[in-house]
Amino acid sequence: MTRLTFMNLPVRDIGATHAFWASLGFSFNPEFSDEKALCMIVSDASFVMLLEDSFFRSFLPEGDSIAAAGSELITAVSVGSRQEADTLAETASAAGGRAVSTMDESGMYSRMIADPDGHLWEFLHMDMGAADAS
Repeated sequence: MTRLTFMNLPVRDIGATHAFWASLGFSFNPEFSDEKALCMIVSDASFVMLLEDSFFRSFLPEGDSIAAAGSELITAVSVGSRQEADTLAETASAAGGRAVSTMDESGMYSRMIADPDGHLWEFLHMDMGAADAS
């Protein structure tokens, strides 16, 4: 059995969130998307549920705040090349995100960005041949 992964993140503006991620080439499952939620497709088995703040809060135990739900995480999405990581980071910056950092070591290259809601995303290329040579 293939396990599906759904990560849930709060967002301030569904329309702006949709425009941002669509500009980076991501698509959405309309079956699980509406005015309160977007189901962004990362792969056949991995999805990000981008939930309007108040809708996200409705899933939390009563009285808990979004901050109390847990600490921030960095979501890494693999890409096919260093150039693709660079292109996605540059496109994200132009679309309202913010470049955060670049990492280049042991066959791993990544560009980290913050999306318009401040969530951290890493576009990661792993060159296994270079990692083995280290």
